[in-house]
Amino acid sequence: MLSQHARIHITSSLPGLVYLALIICVVAFIALLAGTVVGDSAFDILTRALPKTAPKVFVAGLGILVIGIVARTAFLDIIGAGLIGLVMLATIIVHY
Repeated sequence: MLSQHARIHITSSLPGLVYLALIICVVAFIALLAGTVVGDSAFDILTRALPKTAPKVFVAGLGILVIGIVARTAFLDIIGAGLIGLVMLATIIVHY
């Protein structure tokens, strides 16, 4: 059982939680609407820049990956594999 003081505290904080939930919903709705516009712009930039930059980023990622394997540094392995994966993902997205 909750004491009287605990019940008053819960009920007094409820309107604040409702307002917070409302603000979160409004922000999420605006982000979804703005996301489509920003996503279209980003996709347009990606499709124009991909043919020029993809080979360079792929080779750089491969170089970093090889250096990380030779130097036995996991951090460089992750960075190199991440760059290669990013190029592959961008190519799949553009050509899908």
